[in-house]
Amino acid sequence: MFPLQLILANVVLVAGYTGAIYWLRKAFLRGVEAPAVTNPFPGFDRETVFAARILVCILFIALMWWRAAVDGFLQDLWENDLRSHWFVVHDSAEPLVSTYSFALYYAAFVAVDTSGVLDHYRLHKRAPDTLENKHNKFHQFFYSPSFYLFPILIFDACFPRKVVSQDPPTILSLIGEVVGQLFFYDIYFFCIHMTLHKVPSLYRSVHNMHHTNQDLYASDTFRFTMIDFWLNVIPSILSVNTLNNHTLTRILYDVVITLLLVVNHSGYDFLF
Repeated sequence: MFPLQLILANVVLVAGYTGAIYWLRKAFLRGVEAPAVTNPFPGFDRETVFAARILVCILFIALMWWRAAVDGFLQDLWENDLRSHWFVVHDSAEPLVSTYSFALYYAAFVAVDTSGVLDHYRLHKRAPDTLENKHNKFHQFFYSPSFYLFPILIFDACFPRKVVSQDPPTILSLIGEVVGQLFFYDIYFFCIHMTLHKVPSLYRSVHNMHHTNQDLYASDTFRFTMIDFWLNVIPSILSVNTLNNHTLTRILYDVVITLLLVVNHSGYDFLF
């Protein structure tokens, strides 16, 4: 797909998706105040947390038990389907995956917030979803892709540079490399985020907008000024380039990091 076609296609996708989310929120929340959580759930009991950890250990052991079969599947998938796929070899594959992942996770939390199905697990009392807040969420989500995706699409079109890994990954390499990228992301993010909070002038002019909403929602994941938005993107860019990881690892990392960011800003208490 040519760069111009890709940009136009994503403009249509973003506009259509944002319009659909706005319509859904307006249709379901018209004249309805979100129920307040008078007794926020204090956290999962120790037995539930322990059981969840045991389950994760069992899943990991099972994965290692059938590691050869899983590696064979990954090899076949990579060599026959993914390695030469137009999307995987495209320079903008990773930012597109990040954007689509954010859209998917945000849509899921819009459904959760609207239905109230997880209100028992909110970390704090939820205030009514005012018209102003709804407008801000819609406005911020609509412009976030213009801060991030469209400049990258143009840059990648002008400076193609992607080199696709030739050898297939293994399940252990995928897990290890994703964990490694998350580790370096945390280091870079900590340094930038701490600076934004420790320097008063930076906090007031750049970062304060991110903390204006006391009642957390998934939309707060991208409640940024343009400068702050890029300061929060830079840790991911640095982390994926610090390690010479497999192409599939970089794509999988985008799916994982966006999930963690949205969950951390959702306002819900999860086991992880």
